[in-house]
Amino acid sequence: MNRTMLAAVMLVFLLGATASGDNSPSADDVTNENGRIESLRRQADLGWPSSQWLLAHAYETGDGVPQDYAQAVRWYRAAAEQGYALAQEALGDMYSRGQNDDEAVRWYRVAVAQFHADASVGDAYAQRRLGGLYHSGSDSYGIKQDYATSAKWYRLAAEQGDAQSQRRLGDMYRAGEGVPSDYHEAERWYWRAAEQYRAKAEQGDDDAQWILGRLYEEGDGVPQDSTEAIHWFRRAAERGHGRAQVDLGLLYQDGEGVLIDYVAAYAWFSVAAANPRGGIGALLGSFFRDDLADRMTADQIADGQRLARTLWDRIEAESGKLTTG
Repeated sequence: MNRTMLAAVMLVFLLGATASGDNSPSADDVTNENGRIESLRRQADLGWPSSQWLLAHAYETGDGVPQDYAQAVRWYRAAAEQGYALAQEALGDMYSRGQNDDEAVRWYRVAVAQFHADASVGDAYAQRRLGGLYHSGSDSYGIKQDYATSAKWYRLAAEQGDAQSQRRLGDMYRAGEGVPSDYHEAERWYWRAAEQYRAKAEQGDDDAQWILGRLYEEGDGVPQDSTEAIHWFRRAAERGHGRAQVDLGLLYQDGEGVLIDYVAAYAWFSVAAANPRGGIGALLGSFFRDDLADRMTADQIADGQRLARTLWDRIEAESGKLTTG
């Protein structure tokens, strides 16, 4: 973990001239961002739990405001005490990272009770969240692994059109977890999910573009097609989606749907590693880039670094999603 984090920091330094200076946010960008935060703050002060949660998340991540964990806890708690399950769970996460396990467990279990209450009246997100919790099981949440109950909650959300639940239910039918193993039923749910992801992807949703790429890569609900996978990974990657950048790099590395191209793979891994919104994609990008570098010449690595700068500039110019400031 330390090695990959260090590699990410080194690449940020490598691309520093690109990620700052010419790519700093414009006055209009700053004004719009300030307006968004001030609107959230006004709504939070009025007691709107969803706005309190969003404001807390902004403070937790430093999104539009200086990162401030105390303010994040304050606003998560305000929403949590109004029965907002997402805030209850986030507050549990904050206490867990602060090594206050007893308080973390308390809030996780409050969140579970709220998820059950919300799910029972048809909240698809709560149903999906319970599906995931019962699938994995969690001592902190007080939930034992139960595939049948997981499938029940995923089905309820899937039947409401929740694409993520449709895909997970497809996974469970394919694996025979909590339901009879049934490849055709799995494909039916994959197909329903794929249709939803396609509609969102065509509208420019980068998460949907990435997921649709994964579906084409795996042949879930659509014919297996590496060329289509590359198409959708590239569209998401060019909008700044970290996991898509990694997956696109892997296809170039392994020659799936394209000729093997270590320089292109290295470049995409590098962009993912330095992506401030990449999340786990940044860690994966660091790992795969460093692993690939062991098979590359010095000239290839230099070419990959130059291409990474070019890709970074292009993505930032088109989507503005790599700006850290």
